[in-house]
Amino acid sequence: MARKRAESPSPPPTPRQSDIFADILIRNRIVTEFTLELNWGALRDPDCKSKSRLLQWPLTYIGVARGGPLLKLASHQLAEHPFVLKVAELTGLGPVLDEDDNHRQYHHAVDLSTDDDWRELLETRHLTTPEHIAGGVGFGVSYGYLSTVNARHVLKAAQIPEPDGRSEQLLLGTSMSPSKSERRYIPNFSGHSFDRLWMAIHGLENGWLCHDQGGHLKLTTKTIQARGLPALA
Repeated sequence: MARKRAESPSPPPTPRQSDIFADILIRNRIVTEFTLELNWGALRDPDCKSKSRLLQWPLTYIGVARGGPLLKLASHQLAEHPFVLKVAELTGLGPVLDEDDNHRQYHHAVDLSTDDDWRELLETRHLTTPEHIAGGVGFGVSYGYLSTVNARHVLKAAQIPEPDGRSEQLLLGTSMSPSKSERRYIPNFSGHSFDRLWMAIHGLENGWLCHDQGGHLKLTTKTIQARGLPALA
């Protein structure tokens, strides 16, 4: 009878490197050890009611094991935010601007480009840029989260000008490269975020585009015929 092979004992868990600043955050219930690891040090403001990820997670703690200690600020505009000030006071660390703040500014515009939240985007547009607002609003309009009416309110306040020509040349030209799926033509916009934004708005308003049941943009029969594309089965 063959002898049963002895199983190797599991290695003991690696102890967390001593980090007095992480201990301060955990002790003051800013974060738990589990969520600190899970979220790569992102610190959530418990009082935040916004859907904006930038406002929900205004700080990231870079621990000793990752080259810290360091507090990274999501936006320089949040330096005086109450949660930021509280964490800075507890740890004694002065927050520095996150080099990825441009990405966070875009997400701020995307998160608030909905029919429920566009007014908050207007109130907090100083936390992002016109380019990111154009990208966020274009995303919201394209996926049916934001109506063209409410999109226009945001764009007017952000002073994003409307181009002449209702984007017809772009919609019928090379700035849109339709691809055929089983049941629809997908628009596939290219070019600057402002162009893509207005193609979505003008396309919906003028009947060149519509949303399918899943909320995705598709070409209408009018556009399929105008571009000389094969009819859908």
